[in-house]
Order: sequence, then structure tokens, then C-alpha cells
Amino acid sequence: LERLEKQEKSDIEFQILSKSQWLVLIKTFFSDSKEKIIRKAVNEDEFAYKKMFFDFLNKAKKEKASDVHFEPTSDGLKVRYRIIGELRTEKIVDKKHAESFLTEAKDLSGLPLVVTGKPADGEAKFPELGLKVRASKLPSHLGDGLCLRINNSEDQKYLNLESMGLKDEEILSFQKALSHKNGVILISGQTGSGKSSTVFSMIMSMNRSSKKIITLEDPIEYECEDMLQLKVNKNKMSFNDGLR
Repeated sequence: LERLEKQEKSDIEFQILSKSQWLVLIKTFFSDSKEKIIRKAVNEDEFAYKKMFFDFLNKAKKEKASDVHFEPTSDGLKVRYRIIGELRTEKIVDKKHAESFLTEAKDLSGLPLVVTGKPADGEAKFPELGLKVRASKLPSHLGDGLCLRINNSEDQKYLNLESMGLKDEEILSFQKALSHKNGVILISGQTGSGKSSTVFSMIMSMNRSSKKIITLEDPIEYECEDMLQLKVNKNKMSFNDGLR
């Protein structure tokens, strides 16, 4: 340690790592080709946590949930699904598994594992499930909470005004509004109420072959090849920049 301090010309600091943080370090510094060695070296079944994570995603897809919430409690980790705007408790992950499972869930969701104690965002695609996930992490006094916004690419094929559960007169109102050459259509609602799906279904109802359609999105929920989708980023392009 003295030799290192002389070499680095600075004091060496110590930090105690939890088992889940140690797993993060191993994942960071070893490639996939050494997976078997890692499995043998770490006496913890992180692959069981990976399976659990995919089980939750599968269930969310079947239940047509818009979000999956992982909320820390004194007993462990509460898992809740948002279905048609309402939250429903699915399971409580036992406290002894909560931290390790959450570390695996963050990793799979594209969240930065080195960022601790403050909010963070990430996203990930799961082609085998036909899902895209947007993740957000919020720290609380009991630990990190995690929210996954579920985007089912299979549902995208069927998105149009007729499939949104609207009444006939409401569909006519949308179609009339879309026929105007200029103006603003304002759509509002609570989280998970279907705002993005409604806007996308309106665009799908337009004649995209004869129009140039440009969208400003934060983030891009549904991807479509026959229009220009611009991703708003506060460091690169704001909504004002895009509109101008």
C-alpha cells in the first residue's frame, strides 16, 4: 500500500463492497467468454435472478402491463404491475435476495451500475420477448426503487384509432382534427393512461406516403420507418430547437 501511494502520489482509500457490488465489478472487468469461470468463482446464483427478471417481464407482457415497479420495503422488494392505470401487487421478493436481484435488474435494464445515490435512466431491448424497456431508478431511504416502462413491439402493428377502445363519435372527432392543415391537438392523462399509444395511433391513421411527418419525442416509444423521429436530448437538441 505504501508503494502504491508513492507510485500514485496520493492516499489510498478503502471501501467495503457488498456481494452485489462485487458481482458488478466482475461483470465489468470480465468478458462473456469467461462466463463459466465467473460462475465458478462466485458462489451465488445470479442466473436465478436473471430468470426471475425475465419471468416478471413475461408476466407483464401477458397481463398487458404498461409498467413494472420494484419498490424497496422493510421486508424486501415489492413488485407491482400497472394495468390500465391501476397498480397491482404481484410479489414480494425476500429481503435476503432483494439487493442482488435489483443489481441484476438494473444491469439488464441498461442502467449505469456505478451511479449510486441519485436518479438514473436507461433502456434495453429484449428481441426474444418482443419488448423494449425504459428504466428509471430513484433512491429512497430503504434503497433504490426501479420502474420499467414496457413497450410491446407486437402491439405496435395493430395500433390505430379503431383499436384504442374509442367510441365512434370520438374517432370521428380525432379524424376531423387530423384533417385540418394546421393546429394543435393536446392529449393529457396520468402515467400509463395511453397518451403515447394514442398519439402514435393517430399518426398511423394518416397518409404517410403523401406527407412528411416529423416527430419530436422524449424518448422515442414506438419506432416507425416512414417518418422522421427526432429524439429530444437536453444536451444536444431541445424541443425548441427541434420545432425551429
